[in-house]
Amino acid sequence: MWLGLISAIVSFPIVGYSDREIAPKIGVSVEYIHMIGSLLEKGEERLVTAVEAGILPLNMAIEIAKSSDEDVQQALTQAYTEKKLRGKKLVAVRKIIEQRRRRRLPDGSARRRLGGVDSD
Repeated sequence: MWLGLISAIVSFPIVGYSDREIAPKIGVSVEYIHMIGSLLEKGEERLVTAVEAGILPLNMAIEIAKSSDEDVQQALTQAYTEKKLRGKKLVAVRKIIEQRRRRRLPDGSARRRLGGVDSD
């Protein structure tokens, strides 16, 4: 179901719908669409997938996308301490963050994936 929401968020603007028109059609807020769109524009598809799978809260994905490695580690520690991320979810988020770190370009931006291949 969630993957369908992401498809809608990505494809509806192409067909001419605004975020305000998309939101009620798929049952989410305009802010949710803006936040997901922001992550997708930054090439953070893995974070979006984690949000949609219920592994990572959206606000934490946004924080990860705009934070340094040190800040991300602090956020993970805080989330663990506050019992927001535990067990398998914490392991999954750590894996996503490590993959993200390895794929990042020297300027800190995410590499875009084209046809399943990293663009360089």
